[in-house]
Amino acid sequence: MSHSRVLWMRLRVPVFAFVVLGTVAVGCWLGLRALYPTPFRSFVVPAAQQTGIDPRLVYAVIRSESRFRADAVSRAGAIGLMQITPGTGAWIAHERHEPSFTSAQLFDGSYNVAFGTWYLARLLVRFHGQVPVALAAYNAGSGTVERWLSTGTWNGAMADSRRIPYPETRRFVQRTVFAYAMYRRMYRAERSSTPANPSTA
Repeated sequence: MSHSRVLWMRLRVPVFAFVVLGTVAVGCWLGLRALYPTPFRSFVVPAAQQTGIDPRLVYAVIRSESRFRADAVSRAGAIGLMQITPGTGAWIAHERHEPSFTSAQLFDGSYNVAFGTWYLARLLVRFHGQVPVALAAYNAGSGTVERWLSTGTWNGAMADSRRIPYPETRRFVQRTVFAYAMYRRMYRAERSSTPANPSTA
């Protein structure tokens, strides 16, 4: 048996294992990318940049709120990609000096994300960049969350998120912070301009 044949026989098992493991790793990576996609980049990224938010956080919110369905409507009447209620939309429009607002506009993905990122950015400023607290306020209202914080019901830390009184808000914060961590891991090239800590208060 030739030297080259002996060498190949010794190497073929490790080479085959390397190829198989590499294929599996690539498949898992692509599978995760499918679970945490980044559609609508033409308006999500500019809206995030204009408001100073990490676009990966915006994607995490959209994933949790609507699963990327622009036509989504919740039982509470929240509409679109970032699930904005007509009442909140009207308030945002007033604050943004947009008098022609109608709730139907919230079904437009670009319009919805512009409003949602503006509102989320305002909450991040209000709660000093604390992502879990801002997310809780996005879901339950800032007044409600301020009451939880002032009474010691919740200290705002992700580690104590189990103390968030509203089950829906608790689940929303937990899954969105987790999704944000996944987006940050998988899309490292995206840069955050928001001084936000996703895990602590």
